[in-house]
Amino acid sequence: MNYNDIKLLVLDVDNVLTDGLYHILDNGVTMKSFYTRDFYAINELRKHDIKVLILTQSFGKCIQAKLDNLIDPWKEHITLAARVDDKYAFLDEYLKKIDLGWHQTAYMGDAENDLEAMQHAAITACPSDAIPEIQGESNFISYQPGGSGAVYDFIMEIIAKRGE
Repeated sequence: MNYNDIKLLVLDVDNVLTDGLYHILDNGVTMKSFYTRDFYAINELRKHDIKVLILTQSFGKCIQAKLDNLIDPWKEHITLAARVDDKYAFLDEYLKKIDLGWHQTAYMGDAENDLEAMQHAAITACPSDAIPEIQGESNFISYQPGGSGAVYDFIMEIIAKRGE
């Protein structure tokens, strides 16, 4: 496990970047909460030439709206792939497309649909409230639950371990 090889961080949305709760207003608008410090850490990855892929089965306008509200330099290194049913198959093709390998990939997930991709990634992580199967597959388990700084914790771990 070489943290210096990491060139891509893959993040799930529900219960990783968010707390996993959907808030649906009377007018049908769906809301999700994002933790600001997670996005600060995502921006720090630019200094280490690490791109970010946000990979999710879901899609809501709020996910795209959060990314649209980021300042331009941040947007350049973040890609959103939504409505992805088979995360492993998608990511395998995506890595070929951007000329990277699994050994250059870190992945943070929380549930069954993340497991196969995590089994191939070089470095894996999960929030404290991930399912037991994901915790067992993770190299790093944050003390924080999803949507409350778990992504921040993992990114700071990656940055701290680079150069060791």
